[in-house]
Amino acid sequence: MKNQNIFSNIFFYLNTHIIYISRIKSMVYMKIL
Repeated sequence: MKNQNIFSNIFFYLNTHIIYISRIKSMVYMKIL
């Protein structure tokens, strides 16, 4: 059970990280334009 908890934590972290990265990408893209 502990393993699954760690896995879900990693998954959650990656999901939020992906959203954050895409946000930064769009901001940079707007600055370039």
